Amino acid sequence: IGMLLIGAMIQGAALRAELEPDRRGFAYMRFGSQELWLIAVNFVTAIVLWAAQVVMMIPLVILTAVLGVGAAASLGGGHDSSATALPALVGIQAVTFIGQIAILVVSLWIWSRLSMGAVMSFQERQFRLFESWALTKGHALSICLTMVLVFLIIIVAEIVAAVILGAGVGATIFANQDLRDPAALAALPPAAWIGRLAPMLAIGGLVIVVFVGLTNALTWGAVARMYRQLNPPEDVATTFA
Repeated sequence: IGMLLIGAMIQGAALRAELEPDRRGFAYMRFGSQELWLIAVNFVTAIVLWAAQVVMMIPLVILTAVLGVGAAASLGGGHDSSATALPALVGIQAVTFIGQIAILVVSLWIWSRLSMGAVMSFQERQFRLFESWALTKGHALSICLTMVLVFLIIIVAEIVAAVILGAGVGATIFANQDLRDPAALAALPPAAWIGRLAPMLAIGGLVIVVFVGLTNALTWGAVARMYRQLNPPEDVATTFA
């Protein structure tokens, strides 16, 4: 529950930084009705995506089962196992891989069509998930490509974070002889462990905090920016009408 609430606060901070830049106090973080609506929208979005994936998995499972039964029948018919089993297994793996890619693509498309629901609910303080479907009509591909770019940036940030964490772990182990000797480490009391691992834990905690904040800012900041482009303020819309 605590992670759910903190996640909504961080997500709300990323949206607020783009939509309500004047409310910058405490790093844009609040906990109020806007965050509660985010929790509700995220929960329903997760259910919708889960249900869609279950429906898409049914034909894939059936097709894979049919191919598996066919392969088993071929092997049981007295054919050479090495000549029959390998193509059958390759075919099953190929069908499974293609099916999983298709499910991933369709799931991303559905998420793109519903992605503005969180922003709309946050801004209007009402449940507005399915209204996103009409707003994003004709823009799903652009939203998907934008989020793929964001994902690639996050991967780069994750690699940098992993390098920093690895360096912190290596420096901590190098600085403590006990950490390089499992037997000596096991002989230490738990309180001594904390003292020796404190630098590594501090570096890890800092990196995780920065990484979580960065990924939320990139993800939901991009979604909020796209929402502003799809639904510009009335004065902007009037100017370009």
